[in-house]
Amino acid sequence: MRTSGRTRSLLLYATPLIASLTTIGCGEEPPAEQPTFSAGATGELGLPPPDGGIPQCELYKEDPDVYGYCIYKFAGGFPNVDEVERLCPMAGEWEKECRHAWVSGRMNANSGMDMDFLLNVCDGNPDCTFELIDFRPNPDVLVQMDYCIKHVGPYTRDCLGHAMQRWWYTAPDADEVKRVASAKSPYPDRIAFYVAASVACSGIGTCDGDPTMKNICLKNVENYKKFPNRCPAQEEKPMKGSLKPEDLQTKTGASKPQQPVKKQGPPLHGQPTGQKPSFQKPLHQPQKR
Repeated sequence: MRTSGRTRSLLLYATPLIASLTTIGCGEEPPAEQPTFSAGATGELGLPPPDGGIPQCELYKEDPDVYGYCIYKFAGGFPNVDEVERLCPMAGEWEKECRHAWVSGRMNANSGMDMDFLLNVCDGNPDCTFELIDFRPNPDVLVQMDYCIKHVGPYTRDCLGHAMQRWWYTAPDADEVKRVASAKSPYPDRIAFYVAASVACSGIGTCDGDPTMKNICLKNVENYKKFPNRCPAQEEKPMKGSLKPEDLQTKTGASKPQQPVKKQGPPLHGQPTGQKPSFQKPLHQPQKR
């Protein structure tokens, strides 16, 4: 997984939405009436859009960078896409991280939001689009590769490689090998690597297809036949919990262990409270203390 230049995924798995809508600030009395909710077209609960920004961030409004970072920190709890479109632009230079944080909590297929809808919310940020496309792959490898080519920018080659690796794990037959070998790609070597593996290692299919891919594929076939131990495994190896505590200890003669790098945004004079914004009051009112 990649990390962006700033803190990008502190809210990868957002707190459930209802919790964010029912949070009550310290020292506040519960509201006399509970707000009513209705499911919108996106499947998320909606509220009338409040005025202003997030009350917990009002303290930092004079510093645009800190204020934007604060809004980003709360993005995972925004109740619907309308609030993303309203609040994330207020984050300024942190807008792309704000959108990414909201999308990250909704990447599971059971979120009720389809791929194209979430890609639109990512608004062209390749960190967001690559994570989404790689996390929720399309079962048709050609569709998946098309998503990679159109949406992930600098990560296209890696995205195509991941798509083809998953395809290889499905043990494709000769017809499927022929279909994929004919696909056009800006990185034909990613296709050729696994088509050649099918030809040389499994004895299934041929390199016939896209001319550039075919030339690379034939060279890979020769390499696999000469060094059969280089054939890629055709099943994903399960993770094994074999790591022992002593494996984490510094070995004699090793360099001094380094402190982990702490990814963080600009200093907040007192970090955001960590409390989800209450949408039961107009957001232009500052948080009571």
